[in-house]
Amino acid sequence: MLLSLVGSTAAQRPAASPYVDLALVLAVDASGSVDQVRFELQKQGYVAAFRHPRVLNAIQSGPTQSIAVIMMQWTGPALQVIAVPWTRISDAASVNAGDPLGFTVTISNTGQSTATGVSLSDALPAGPTWSIDGGADQASFTITGSSPQQLELVGQPTTLAAGASKTVHITAQTSAQE
Repeated sequence: MLLSLVGSTAAQRPAASPYVDLALVLAVDASGSVDQVRFELQKQGYVAAFRHPRVLNAIQSGPTQSIAVIMMQWTGPALQVIAVPWTRISDAASVNAGDPLGFTVTISNTGQSTATGVSLSDALPAGPTWSIDGGADQASFTITGSSPQQLELVGQPTTLAAGASKTVHITAQTSAQE
């Protein structure tokens, strides 16, 4: 599912230039009907698309030469996770070798009743050494895996009241080779 809002918008954008040409919401199905192989294929497809020269040319052809993107994973009507928060994209150089990188994961219950047994399992990009670097609920999350190519962010089963959320921030320092 792909949703977008067309037009310049100032909501949650970097202060340097508060407007973008497009605010794009990527809503990714992470329910039980999608196996891990297909889920990874979806994520890699988005990465390839944003690196494609025609997509980058389209992004740079607008008045502000940038768009804002958020990626949400959903498993049903009451549970969505922000996998990538609002991010401004204007060129291919999102992260340079040697730069730190990070992201925040938030699990939210937007339903009307308490959600029980809520958990998270998300494969982390291979390469850098990932660590949990804060978030109000960092104790609820762990990074597991047998090698840097098979790491996973895991949120322990929990109960989320209606309107509640849990947040964790993940960081890594890239090397000159990445």
